Amino acid sequence: MWLQGQKLIDGEDDLRIFEALESDKLTVAMVGEFSRGKTELINAIFFADYKQRLLPTEAGRTTMYPTELQYDENHPPSIKLLPIETRKTAETIAEYRRSPTNWATVSLELDDPEKMAEPSARSWPPKK
Repeated sequence: MWLQGQKLIDGEDDLRIFEALESDKLTVAMVGEFSRGKTELINAIFFADYKQRLLPTEAGRTTMYPTELQYDENHPPSIKLLPIETRKTAETIAEYRRSPTNWATVSLELDDPEKMAEPSARSWPPKK
């Protein structure tokens, strides 16, 4: 490797890079006009293996408020939603993220595809 040949990197650097890659998070923002297929795209990218939609895609503005999908091995699978009413305040989404009580949470059963679809079938948005 060129960096090693130039003595610009060593084993400690390799380990630090590896650890950074292991712990790195991927953030993807989906923004656009309503009813343009953003939720369908999210379902196709992240939930295709379940052979059904996880996020609701019915006609209307079903996901017009911020929705965050993330993997966290320290928490059970769920969907967390920030109600659209919160956008009428001056607080940022980052500020709301520090206060989890504002988010509605829907648990997910990853081992049962039919139960995975249940949150989509419920009245949307779910109550906090």
